[in-house]
Amino acid sequence: MDNGGFYGVMVYGIPEFLGETFLITHDEKKLLLKRQKKGLFGPRAKEVYGISLSDVLSLDICETEALEKKKKSILVRGTAGGLAFGWAGVIAGVMSGVGSKHVAKKKHYAILELRLDGKSESVIFELDGLAATFAKMYKKLLDMELSTL
Repeated sequence: MDNGGFYGVMVYGIPEFLGETFLITHDEKKLLLKRQKKGLFGPRAKEVYGISLSDVLSLDICETEALEKKKKSILVRGTAGGLAFGWAGVIAGVMSGVGSKHVAKKKHYAILELRLDGKSESVIFELDGLAATFAKMYKKLLDMELSTL
């Protein structure tokens, strides 16, 4: 039986899987990492890796905020200015579209701490905003199940 789960892109951990998308879920005995393959009708599992729930040390969800440089659009600003104020608006819009601005962007991560071959290993997945919401709910469910082991 599957217990929901969430999608993430591996950004740290197993070198051959970096950049791959996984569905992280579990059944009664194992944490399941389902490597995804793009299909005609959406993603589908390509390979499934099972890790005993007793080897799952923790699952944490965190977020970071970074400033990213974003170019302003001369065309969009000029068009909007022209529609609002005519030729003077076009000139003002184009002038305001020169350069770039800094935008704060949040990134969400799932950090999975596992016991592999007797030692602690971390695997980190980058999540999109919606996946982060599911991951937080899923963490609560998994924590309850791990506490009963």
